[in-house]
Amino acid sequence: MPLELITTRLEKIFELSPTVRTFRLRFPEGKWLPFKAGQFCMVHIPTPEKVLKKPYSICSAPHEEGYLDLCIKLVEGGF
Repeated sequence: MPLELITTRLEKIFELSPTVRTFRLRFPEGKWLPFKAGQFCMVHIPTPEKVLKKPYSICSAPHEEGYLDLCIKLVEGGF
């Protein structure tokens, strides 16, 4: 079964520390994908050279519908 790409909207950024942020991604109406605790998602990040595909763990609770939160740490030399 082919994977469906879903475009989300960055709704909010929570600053947790100088190098850690939580990014809240809002799904379009009717496009919510249920998930289980511990799952990850692949985020496609367009750059001028190519599209980067990065895996991120989901840190929001599975019972919260319509959005998901990704906790991302800035790493020296990372994207």
